[in-house]
Amino acid sequence: MSNGMNEYEDHLPGGVSTINPEQQGVSDYNPAERAAEAEVRAMVEARCIMAFKRPRNLFQCRAKIMEACARPTFAETAIYRKPVGKKDGVQQFAEGPSIRFAEEAYRGLGNLWSSLTVQFENAEKRVLRFDLMDLESNNTDSTIITVAKTVERSFLKQGQVAISSRMNSYGKVAYLVEATDDDLQVKQGAMVAKARRDAIIRALPSDVKEDAMEKVKKTLANRDAQDPQGALKRLMDAFQSEFRIMPDQIEKYLGHEIAIVTPGEIQSLRGVFNAIKDGDSNWAEVIKSVEEDREGSMKASAEKAAAKQAAKAGEKPQGDSKDASATNAPGTPASPAQAAKDRARGAAEKMAGTEQSQGLLPSE
Repeated sequence: MSNGMNEYEDHLPGGVSTINPEQQGVSDYNPAERAAEAEVRAMVEARCIMAFKRPRNLFQCRAKIMEACARPTFAETAIYRKPVGKKDGVQQFAEGPSIRFAEEAYRGLGNLWSSLTVQFENAEKRVLRFDLMDLESNNTDSTIITVAKTVERSFLKQGQVAISSRMNSYGKVAYLVEATDDDLQVKQGAMVAKARRDAIIRALPSDVKEDAMEKVKKTLANRDAQDPQGALKRLMDAFQSEFRIMPDQIEKYLGHEIAIVTPGEIQSLRGVFNAIKDGDSNWAEVIKSVEEDREGSMKASAEKAAAKQAAKAGEKPQGDSKDASATNAPGTPASPAQAAKDRARGAAEKMAGTEQSQGLLPSE
């Protein structure tokens, strides 16, 4: 192997390093570890040689990714959307490339190599390191992933003991229990997939990513415009089959009936679906953020209406003040009927006063 490959030795995934048995001592030398290190080194060097011989053509990579974004089926899964808090009382959402998009970008870019190694493990957690290496530039993106060996459950099985408990967003008790092997595998897979996605997106040129996201939105907008009902039905079926989220819950998110959904709302729902599927959010968080946003909007509207009413009540009544009813709020003009009644009452009181002064009526 040429000396040109030495630059890769310091960045081999998994912390691979050369071990000199004479320097480390015979007791520290493990033939199995030495063989594994040699195998990894040979694999990386072989991949680097192929990358040097067949460097990526960025325009060709972009063309492959854009071609995938033009397919409606792929475009449906390419963007996620999740709530990320409020700004000035308005709910904010973040959207970006999904795990499915990152997988397509990985294939399109080529000359990338990823690896996953266990750094530490005990009865409580497992610590992993994910590495994504660009074989052409020798850039390595590393992420440490800590997987707790616990999961939350809404109820306890017979004989199962809870480590702790809390109240979830639905007002129900969630129990923290020890994870089974299957639970741990699912949890680890989701966390690794997100770390892999983020690393691939960082390796993708930003202009290619932005062009791809724009292409995805355009593809979906064109398809939805041709058959909006079909797009809506497929989305409802996906929510029901994947997460058991029924149409009435979708209407709760929209704030109106599904029958009058707009193309923009369809795209928003599609992003929410992908965010939940990627593990970036969950339905409870989405509904809670939307309800809080609506409550804030209603409160702001009520305060604005109250301020407007107060300002209107402070204005002087127009017309003769004698026509205003004493029972009305100050500054509020009386109705014509009420004004006529007040005038009649005033005339009767005046006549009664005159008769009393002339002695026609007994005084009190």
